[in-house]
Amino acid sequence: MGSESHAGVVAAWLFGLMFVAISPHATATLRCPPRLPGPHPGFEQIGPVPTAHWLLWRLRLFDVPPNKGTPAELLPAPPTLRRGGFTLSWHLTGTDDVQMQCLYDGSATYYRALLHPPPANCTLQNDAGLTLAWCESP
Repeated sequence: MGSESHAGVVAAWLFGLMFVAISPHATATLRCPPRLPGPHPGFEQIGPVPTAHWLLWRLRLFDVPPNKGTPAELLPAPPTLRRGGFTLSWHLTGTDDVQMQCLYDGSATYYRALLHPPPANCTLQNDAGLTLAWCESP
């Protein structure tokens, strides 16, 4: 590939990246780490480092009032059941910050993140015992 065509590819890639970054439809997604322990940017570990590895089990969300008062748990919509699993969804409309907690089966230690701005949607998907969870901000 010549340097001119390589420069064109790089320019097109940068333009596409810039378009996504400023697009009103671009979203930022924060995913719960699939297992504990380990370093995970964006999350704070609460509790001691466990001696074993634990898989993601549950997602909890809390509305954090602006005055840093007591957070209130946000409940998901009724579950969508499917063969071998289920999906939980949260559709958030408030303007307060949201605390995301990723809980792990067998461990009292968990990860948490403060989401600002608050996400529009959060999802927990369980597929035959394998759990994934994420929140998307506009």
